[in-house]
Amino acid sequence: MSWILGTDDLGPLATGAAVLGSGGAGDPALFELLARQVLATHGPVTVYEHAELPEDAILVSTGLVGSITAFTEKPGNGYEFTRAVIRLRQALATSRPVYVCGYETAGVNAFLPLIVAAQTQTPLVDLDGMGRGLSWLDQTTYDAAGIPIAPFTLTDSHGHTVVAEAITGHEAERYIRTLTVSMGGWSAFAGYPADATAVGSAGVHGALARALRLGRNLDAEPHRRLGSGRVSEVSWQPGTEAAHGSIVVWLGPPDDRPLRIETRNEFLLALDSGRIVATAPDIICLLDQRTMTPLLTERVLPGYQVDVRVYPAPSRWTEPGFAHLASPAAFGYSWAGP
Repeated sequence: MSWILGTDDLGPLATGAAVLGSGGAGDPALFELLARQVLATHGPVTVYEHAELPEDAILVSTGLVGSITAFTEKPGNGYEFTRAVIRLRQALATSRPVYVCGYETAGVNAFLPLIVAAQTQTPLVDLDGMGRGLSWLDQTTYDAAGIPIAPFTLTDSHGHTVVAEAITGHEAERYIRTLTVSMGGWSAFAGYPADATAVGSAGVHGALARALRLGRNLDAEPHRRLGSGRVSEVSWQPGTEAAHGSIVVWLGPPDDRPLRIETRNEFLLALDSGRIVATAPDIICLLDQRTMTPLLTERVLPGYQVDVRVYPAPSRWTEPGFAHLASPAAFGYSWAGP
């Protein structure tokens, strides 16, 4: 059943998207503001479920790639993402109906498909390739299912556009990151064009609605509470692709023991007195006890009082052939279990 997403939903969406980010995927505050301006101009967006799509529909995924920090320092106007989708539609040269969705419904990327949908009046589908925050573009359920990323487009705030064809998987990830550096550190992406049947059998359904539910009520769905306490230690070590962090939360009474969270861009696993109690792709979330706001990995500091929760992974990540892309092993934690 389709539903309407309007300006009143953007605040809860930001909170829920931060939960799904699992400490990563960026602070959605600026993108909430962009979306608010776009919806004020173009009106609310109708969100469709995959089951409502015509059989001949083509889905295109969009979002930001590169450094979110670079975007906040040199922000665009939001139209870069629309231009990326328009240019990809031109490259596809199809008369079939085109729908837009995200590749990552988490953090900042939860907002970009709805901005494109509003600006172009393109139908928005509640489906994506992650359903949570993950570090790399080739960590999608689309990649796991063999859906090609190309053709894809990249655009920047200077009007530059790149169209890439015949490139796949990790090679595309490296190509995009290299190109994005020369485009100012971030770029707008549109890719993974595929028919509705293929994307429906590979994608994560309903993450946008899930983000809204959690944003309105953090207890809206079952979760595990690993404990609450004071952050006693935060350490970071440089890595080849991303820094590795270790956060120690000293749990308060009656627990009185350490809970350690291992992180790269996202919270990846939790150890209670050395015993693994949670791992990605489940969504580990640290909430500021004072505000109940989800914290980004880089904003967790010693002295913070936090609640540590674990929300279930999107069900797609629990299926055979998918979990390997989102498990701790994908980030180099060979000792973290299967």
